[in-house]
Amino acid sequence: MFKKGDIFCTISPHTVLGKGIQFIQKARTIGTPSAATHSGIFLDENTVVESHWKVERNNVWDEYEGTDFLVGRWIGMTDEKFDKAWEGLKKYEGKFYPVPRLLMFALTPIMVQLISPSKWLGLGFFSDIVCSEFACKILYKCGWEQFKAFRGLTPAHVAHRIRQWRDMEIIHDKAPLKPKILL
Repeated sequence: MFKKGDIFCTISPHTVLGKGIQFIQKARTIGTPSAATHSGIFLDENTVVESHWKVERNNVWDEYEGTDFLVGRWIGMTDEKFDKAWEGLKKYEGKFYPVPRLLMFALTPIMVQLISPSKWLGLGFFSDIVCSEFACKILYKCGWEQFKAFRGLTPAHVAHRIRQWRDMEIIHDKAPLKPKILL
């Protein structure tokens, strides 16, 4: 069902962080309605890599079963493109979520598209991108030029692109995630 390189949007499993994202996103994404407050990318059919409090791998079924879950697939994705992009981005694994960057989203929305102080001020312990930027950066590194400007994108932007862009195929429409039962 799911493949490496698929991107997803859902409601943040961490309520404090999710509420902050929801508050900021409402002001930043006028005209792009979405309840999504979290994004990530699939490494295989069961494993997602995402930025919760840390950039980490999780089992999609353990984390999101029963949760509204939207999944899209770029029609240009290949295993080779993803593997090459992932080699350059797996350095993010284990880094902490850049919480101060959320304040930038709220207070300096233009600056969030240009700089990420967490990269320097975090002394290498913090990621310089939030969950939705991480998912979009991987797609850009895979060769999808429309995601070159991945900085500043929120989960609402990602959900909108999954639903509206012709280069995206909806794999799982926003509905509660349930395992596919084989008969």
